[in-house]
Amino acid sequence: MELEKRGMKATDGNSGGLILEPDWIREALKAPLPGNAAHMRMSGRTPQTMEIPEGAAEAAVMIAFLDQSLEREHRLKEFHDSQTNTGDRNEAESYMVHSGNPGLFPLILRPGNQGPHSGQISLPGGKREANESLEETALRETEEEIGLNATEIQVLGSLTPLYIPVSGFAVYPYVGWYSRSPEFKRDPLEVDEILFYDMLRLSHPDYRTVYDFSYNGRQFQSPGFRLDNRIIWGATAMILMELTEHLLSRANR
Repeated sequence: MELEKRGMKATDGNSGGLILEPDWIREALKAPLPGNAAHMRMSGRTPQTMEIPEGAAEAAVMIAFLDQSLEREHRLKEFHDSQTNTGDRNEAESYMVHSGNPGLFPLILRPGNQGPHSGQISLPGGKREANESLEETALRETEEEIGLNATEIQVLGSLTPLYIPVSGFAVYPYVGWYSRSPEFKRDPLEVDEILFYDMLRLSHPDYRTVYDFSYNGRQFQSPGFRLDNRIIWGATAMILMELTEHLLSRANR
């Protein structure tokens, strides 16, 4: 199967998958979004309208697409701060990755001490500060957590916000484009590992799965996306499902 619509191509796996262009994404995000309907397809809860409570704490996350026109492959480089003997987790790591994979974007693995979202795969992002907009929050947190220069991220639009009852946060997702060769530097207090996913896997049914988990002594099942031997589930999967459904629906027009 092959689709080509104003800057987005969907090809079979042998041809490299989805090819995205920033102008096309920007225009696509101006159209009405699927919202809650898409979220619920990746939710372990009974389908329902998830209203954001008045006064809910606010957070923002970023889907930062890496420019796939950068066909340069770089070796992984790591270095550790010389003051690790102080006992502080202040080591730095620099990552250079192959950016030629169509629709590639970074995810993070949260450490095991992050409350209700410990050990989960998430998008870079965090809590809004009083003196900033939600878009500024997404940009700042992305730079702080994974090292992408916020001034180099071109914000293309946003997705539907959603409320996370377990943490009490309303999460506002933004979509961006990073046109430079990325050099990643993770914050070891916030990020255990930087991971990568792409639109080809998001759009392919073979990468859908079901995650079994327990909460308050009860067993639940939640749909998710496979990432090697890990699973992307919960709010992150819900956000990515809306992005996938929306971009594919616009490409098919």
